[in-house]
Amino acid sequence: GADTEDIEIIEININSADDLRSFRDRVNAQDKEAMFATVNLNTDIDLGGEEWVPIGLIPYGSEEKFNYCFMGTFNGNNHTISNFKITDSNLCSAGLFGGINNIRSNYDGYENDVAISNLNVSNADINITDSQTLNFASVVCGLAFNANLISNIHVTDSNITVNKLDDEKHSNLDCGMIAGYGDFNADNLSASGNINAKSEAVAISGGILGRTIEYTVGTVKTIKNCTSSVNINNEGASQSMAGGIAGYVYRYTDISDCTYNAENGITALSKYLLNNSNVYVGGISAYSY
Repeated sequence: GADTEDIEIIEININSADDLRSFRDRVNAQDKEAMFATVNLNTDIDLGGEEWVPIGLIPYGSEEKFNYCFMGTFNGNNHTISNFKITDSNLCSAGLFGGINNIRSNYDGYENDVAISNLNVSNADINITDSQTLNFASVVCGLAFNANLISNIHVTDSNITVNKLDDEKHSNLDCGMIAGYGDFNADNLSASGNINAKSEAVAISGGILGRTIEYTVGTVKTIKNCTSSVNINNEGASQSMAGGIAGYVYRYTDISDCTYNAENGITALSKYLLNNSNVYVGGISAYSY
């Protein structure tokens, strides 16, 4: 898990698709050196349409989701990861990364860690249907805890198509091109493509970020310099929230210098619109609480 005592911070260099898979497999095996590593992507990687298993597999229903995340830093060095798909309906969190938890930024000397930076992702297809376990869906990162900063990430020509069945918890479906659900500062993010999200409970979608975590009172997170041209079609049975940048932001969030301009714009629907359900739509944010 996230026990941080006596962990040596190592550097991992990714020079091939096999290197990326090896890093992923070490994180998912909870190899702590890999989980806390400084990772450098040194080349463009074309995954050739393969079925991708996320880096950081989050168990459905776990109260300790943060223990299964990647906890180091990943620098894409402005390289591109392209051509992968995710279709596994048993996932809880889908994306290149299933989860990140940048608690390494609490270490002395690592206070300025950037969780994920300088990364391009192209032609990704997240297509998960009839899932009872899926809570978070993204091209880059399904779930982001304690991320000091996510910066300079650009998603192009990618699609998220997800359909969540109801479960015993009536849990949400949170979708965003960069992150589905998160607690982080964001700077210079952009996304293009399509989100089609449907849930038999609550569906929340944003062109950049689906939903933010409720922060400690007085803690302010920033989302700045972000651009989205993502077409969004969002349907939630009881609630539907869809925003060009973010679907739902907690009230201690400062959004600035962000723009949304998509060819087909945003459509939000609720199955039970006439029976105490709600629909929220916004060009920047759909809903703030």
